[in-house]
Amino acid sequence: MIGSTGLAGCLSSINGSAGCARPATVEAKKADLTKSEAEEISPINFEQVTLEEQEILETAVEEGQYKRCLDDVEYTPEPLQRLRKRIGEHSQNMHVYLRYDESHYALALIIEDQVYAQFPG
Repeated sequence: MIGSTGLAGCLSSINGSAGCARPATVEAKKADLTKSEAEEISPINFEQVTLEEQEILETAVEEGQYKRCLDDVEYTPEPLQRLRKRIGEHSQNMHVYLRYDESHYALALIIEDQVYAQFPG
């Protein structure tokens, strides 16, 4: 399993998903990286992900977060599964960055009670 941490019982306070038993949240915060920091990371490049993943990431960047309640589906939707896998491939100590429109964004991903990426610091 990709470095994940259980947070059973804490999710509604973390991502405001009270009333949703199976929440999924992707959050993005603009990262102010130095040139050397930017060279050391392996960011997800927005242009290289699927259109469905782009929609999720663009919402997270523009609105601060993308939220989806998975109560109405049996499995986590494919775009979120692909994004979870991609985040795992780019994760460095649970920290993941997105390169979007010439800027870097730190990403956080929580699906149900599992944390797959969190903001640094």
